Amino acid sequence: MKKLIITILIIISNSYFCFSQNDGCDCGGDISRQGLFIGGGLGIGTLNLYNNSNVIYSNDYLISPSIPNLKVGYFVNDKLIISLLQPGAVYKVNGSDRVAESVQLNLQYWLNKNMWVASGLGVAFDIPAFYTVKDLKFKEFYAGFPSVSVSTGYEIYRTKNYTIDLQYRFYYGNASIEGNNRKAISNMMIVGFNWYKSNKVSL
Repeated sequence: MKKLIITILIIISNSYFCFSQNDGCDCGGDISRQGLFIGGGLGIGTLNLYNNSNVIYSNDYLISPSIPNLKVGYFVNDKLIISLLQPGAVYKVNGSDRVAESVQLNLQYWLNKNMWVASGLGVAFDIPAFYTVKDLKFKEFYAGFPSVSVSTGYEIYRTKNYTIDLQYRFYYGNASIEGNNRKAISNMMIVGFNWYKSNKVSL
């Protein structure tokens, strides 16, 4: 997992450096958004897992990676999108990486041309990280309800159809594991990479 964290940090830092030096940002003017939205992201943050009332995993002072943060949806109007969101955080147990994640119905609303807020509700999962699965028969998959997320983001780079944003996301999930409830709470900072159709509005 250390290699994954280092890779994410390198991508985030390089993305920030590259786009801060790029004069091609098209972030001015009012924006009309429409059609299909596809997004993903790389993030880091803290993760705590609770089994009933006991803390079973805590990394308040360490870093957990968050991937791939998939988001697929459609614009209801130029400020509101309804989407399916896959938030999550990676943790290590017994030498193997697992993911506390979910699939949520997510509403995202742009407060202005760059800043948005979002909230999601769905089903929580506690599953092996996708890159560790070799034989499904020996892996443990758990699910539960509910999972909730609240997030906000700010677009720092935009062309006509592509954007990069900086996001903060709070996540809570409750998965049923062998008769117990495993609650996950994470706080993540994410760099999002998004595709959607947009046009500048003439004043």
